[in-house]
Amino acid sequence: MSKDAYYFPHDSNARQDVKILKLRIKHGWAGYGLYWGIIEALRDQDNYAFEADQPELISLAVGCSIDEITPVLNTCLEVGLLKKEDGYIFSPSLKRRMKRVDDIREKRRLAGKKRAEQIQEEIKEKTEEKTEESNDEQEISKCSANAQQMLNTCSANENQMLSIKENKRKENKRKEKDIINTLSANACVGLSVCDEPTEDPPKKQKGQILSKTQLERFNQFWYEYPKKKAKLAAMRVWAKLKPDDELFEAIMLGLRRARASIEWKREGGRFIPHPATFLNQGRWEDEYLPSEQRPSKRDLQNMSIEEYVEAATGEPVLNTSEIFDLWGDINAE
Repeated sequence: MSKDAYYFPHDSNARQDVKILKLRIKHGWAGYGLYWGIIEALRDQDNYAFEADQPELISLAVGCSIDEITPVLNTCLEVGLLKKEDGYIFSPSLKRRMKRVDDIREKRRLAGKKRAEQIQEEIKEKTEEKTEESNDEQEISKCSANAQQMLNTCSANENQMLSIKENKRKENKRKEKDIINTLSANACVGLSVCDEPTEDPPKKQKGQILSKTQLERFNQFWYEYPKKKAKLAAMRVWAKLKPDDELFEAIMLGLRRARASIEWKREGGRFIPHPATFLNQGRWEDEYLPSEQRPSKRDLQNMSIEEYVEAATGEPVLNTSEIFDLWGDINAE
C-alpha cells in the first residue's frame, strides 16, 4: 500500500459539528457512519467527487443499498456537508483539505528534485576545477554517483506516482464498467452479485478451496461483511455450505439486516462475530433489533452512557458549550 492510499485529515471531534449534529438528529449514528463512508469513498476518486446522476456508484463504494444511502445523501446536501455542482457531488471541506495536502506533497517533490539538480551542478563545477588533480578523481566520481542516484530516485518516485495514478484511473474505469454490467441484473438487491453462468459451472482447479462461482459469491459476502477476520476459515465454511442462488440470497439479506441492527453497531462493532462463526452457526437466520426500534432494558444496560441517554430519551446528547466548528472553514462558502 502506498503512503498516499486512503489518507485524508479527520478531526476527532467532528461529530459535534453543527451540520453533522443536524445529520445525527435526523438519521442517528447510522447516518453519521454512512456520511463518513461517503467521505472515504470520495477520497478514493481522482477528483474527490462522484457523478451526481450515478448514486449507485456511491452505494456500492459505501457498501449499502441505494434505499439506505439516498436519504442520508439528500440530508448531507441539505445541511451543506456535501455539494452538488456541475453534475458532480463532492465535499467542499474535503477538497480544500486535500488540496493543501496535495500542494505540500508537490512542493516537497519539486524541492527534492531541485536540490538534486543543484548538487549535480555543484559536483560538475568541482569536477572542472579538479580535473588536473588526479588524487581527487575518486572522490569526485563518488559524489557524482551519489548525485545521480538522488536524481534517479526522484525520477523513479515521480514515475511511480504517475504509475499509481494511472493504475488507479484504469481500476476505477474497470470498476465502473463492472458496476454497469452487474447492476442491471441485481437492481432489486441494491448491490451487485455476479450472475451464474448459463453453461456448466467451472470446476475447481487442484489446490483451490472454492470454485469460480462460489469464489465470486464469497467475495461479495466478504466485501459487505464489516469485520474482516480469519478469511481462510470463512472460505472453508463457505466451501462446506456451497450455497446455491436461494441460500446465497438468504445469507446476504441476513447479513444486511445484521449490519443495520443495534447489536452490530454497539460499541464500535464489538459484538460482531467473525465471518466463519456467522456462517458456521447460520447467524443470517437470527432476529435482530433494527436500529430505528427502541432497545430493550437489557440492551440499554450494555450501552455506553451516551448511547443509553440517547436511546432512552430519543434525543442525541448535546453540550452546547462544547459545540464549535472543529472543521476549520467547513462553514465558509
